[in-house]
Amino acid sequence: DSNCTHMGCIPRFNPADGRFHCPCHGSIFTLNGDVARGPAPAPLYRAALSLDARGRVVIDADRLENDPLRRRRQPFLLPV
Repeated sequence: DSNCTHMGCIPRFNPADGRFHCPCHGSIFTLNGDVARGPAPAPLYRAALSLDARGRVVIDADRLENDPLRRRRQPFLLPV
């Protein structure tokens, strides 16, 4: 889970609109973690990702990023 950058609450995915909603203060985040509606001041953090030798996704929760430009590049986004 990624915590809301406003007060640390845990946003939940809302399948009706395909966004993450913070249940505490009303922030809404896009599927990519960008702020769609505040009061959150910054995007959600994204963990570094990699593939192991068998092709399985490995999540490195010790390496987090919420800069919008860096989050859209490796290692925070796997190539398609």
